[in-house]
Amino acid sequence: MYENIRFPGWEVVRKIGEGSFGGVYEIHRTLPDGRVEKAALKKLTVPKDNSEIRELYSQSFSKENITAHYKDQMRELVNEYTLTQELNGCRNVVACHDVQCVQHTDGIGWDIYIRMELLKPLKHVLSADYQEMAVLKLGLSLCNALLACQEHHIVHRDIKPENILVSDRGEFKLGDFGIAKVSEKTATGTMTGTMGYMAPEVANRWHYGAQADIYSLGMVLYWMMNRRTLPFLPFPPTIPTAAQRQEAANRRFAGEDFPPPVNGSRELKAIVMKACAFSTEERYQAVRELRRDLYACYQQRRAGKNVDVSIPADTDEAVLTNEPTSGNTYSGNRSFRGSSQNETTDTSKTNDSKTGRFTAQTKEQKPEKRRGTLICVLTALCLCFAAFLGYLLAYRLYNGLPWKELFTNNSHDGSFYDHPTLVAGAYHTVGLCGDGTMVATGWNDLDQCNVGSWTDIVAVAAGGAHTVGLHSDGTVVATGGNGYGQCDADGWENIVAVSTGYLHTVGLHSDGTVVATGWNEYGQCNVDGWTDIVAVAAGDLYTVGLRSDGTVTATGDNVFGQCNVDSWTNIVAIAAGTDNTVGLRSDGTVAATNENGLGQCNIDSWTDIVAVAAGAWHTVGLRSDGTVVATGWNEYGQCDVDSWVNIVAVIAGDGHTVGLRSDGTVVATGSNEYGQCDVSDWKNIRLPQK
Repeated sequence: MYENIRFPGWEVVRKIGEGSFGGVYEIHRTLPDGRVEKAALKKLTVPKDNSEIRELYSQSFSKENITAHYKDQMRELVNEYTLTQELNGCRNVVACHDVQCVQHTDGIGWDIYIRMELLKPLKHVLSADYQEMAVLKLGLSLCNALLACQEHHIVHRDIKPENILVSDRGEFKLGDFGIAKVSEKTATGTMTGTMGYMAPEVANRWHYGAQADIYSLGMVLYWMMNRRTLPFLPFPPTIPTAAQRQEAANRRFAGEDFPPPVNGSRELKAIVMKACAFSTEERYQAVRELRRDLYACYQQRRAGKNVDVSIPADTDEAVLTNEPTSGNTYSGNRSFRGSSQNETTDTSKTNDSKTGRFTAQTKEQKPEKRRGTLICVLTALCLCFAAFLGYLLAYRLYNGLPWKELFTNNSHDGSFYDHPTLVAGAYHTVGLCGDGTMVATGWNDLDQCNVGSWTDIVAVAAGGAHTVGLHSDGTVVATGGNGYGQCDADGWENIVAVSTGYLHTVGLHSDGTVVATGWNEYGQCNVDGWTDIVAVAAGDLYTVGLRSDGTVTATGDNVFGQCNVDSWTNIVAIAAGTDNTVGLRSDGTVAATNENGLGQCNIDSWTDIVAVAAGAWHTVGLRSDGTVVATGWNEYGQCDVDSWVNIVAVIAGDGHTVGLRSDGTVVATGSNEYGQCDVSDWKNIRLPQK
């Protein structure tokens, strides 16, 4: 059976699955160094059995016609390999490595062997208990896969739990592109896919496109949240009959309202139900929109907080907060009318004095100036600066000294460390004046802007809801939310640089070692062993360090590859955003790592850059001529910086970007919901300096 595999050195170990056209097998080969490499082998056979051939002969088809028919079918099945090869750059798509097609000895049928990644089926790794983070991570991963499909005009058409696989590292991947279709705009009205997850427009043979995949992904998430049960079907342990499955599908395809899933937060339920809307007009219009809302929810759940997402304006608040109502349906896929989950949501923004956590208001209670999704999760901040910003600017812009001279001093005496003077938090902006005093604007519910009494400050950093200042004597002061100890830096000494993440703070000692405080669930504060560090940048839930030799290290959350910086060299500045890391090379080019779902890492063409900044989903670069370039998420105009001139420093917040002019004045663009961009009257902001 396996003699025709034609993959040299590979051996079939065991059968691990069965599909409509054949089986899936685990295969191994021994490498020269003795290590065993593992892969999966999908074997497809056309025709599936000889009865098909006999039936065609009985209908007076010639052997030539039958052979041509199955050759065309073989080519269609090879389509999976062809399409997947186009997507091999996406880590959330199952990688296919090789394909072999072997014609049967009778000249009619074919065996197709596809060698691909060895992964685990989704159902084999899901916990029996509901886990919202798993739902969110899967949703984000599949959105990344669909964004890659979108770039190649591919509609998958069969997203379901069986086609989602999981790597040993816990990465969710989309597989089985056997019935995927390349479509310029919309596919023809062909009904294909799996009934339980199929979009209504596909089932009804209407024209469809990428929104059909959004619907199917929404149904997968619904299934995960609803005790692994699709709408209108009985809960386990009852096993639905084929007739019940057909009836449930027919009710969905007819546009009948169905209840929200029994598990999940109000925000995630709203997202999933919008993804599963019967009408394409009420459904998410693009994958990026779905990913944006999932990401907002994901970020907040990691921080143990509630979140505001793009919930339709007519959403029934009583249901979302699980107050008693008379109905128990979801009407028109827009307004919740009931929920079986017992949870209480505080819809006012509060400050817990014990935890320092804050709860975002619902959309209806937000200020009118709010636009769309509030992606609360800052990053970085100081981010941009924790990377020798000042030094680079002072020397590159004003003295014209070469970048490589940055690392000629290895004494760690603090004489060449970056001292950022303008920083951005999630929704606030902080500036250091020439006399060592501070100014701040924006969201201040946790006193993160209460810096007016600070003096003798030489550098600043701003986190999600806290602000940190570095005194000239190497001590540190902090204000704002402290629920995770992110402000507990009073005892630090000999600090030459500071950086802040969402809920943690990092300090660089004069001897090149690093200290950190705050939330450490993802290991973002595990920096005790770092040495020879000359710059630090704190991202959302991770931390990056720049060594004196121009290499980079990182620790913390790496779900989107934000810590994959080990191969970087010749780096002179670093910035860490929500989940994207940016490095400035000594030749003025830029490196970046992240899944790049919103184009925040599209920096390959950048040249003559002297400083970088990373926000939530956007990246900013400062050129040596004082102009600015930006890429990534631009919903609030945070990337509209083309007209800026005479800029000597740039910073990036959650949804806003700020620039410092050479005359000490400040310019800003992007979200101004909390007044974080109200900096037009600022003067005498200290220029970057070493």
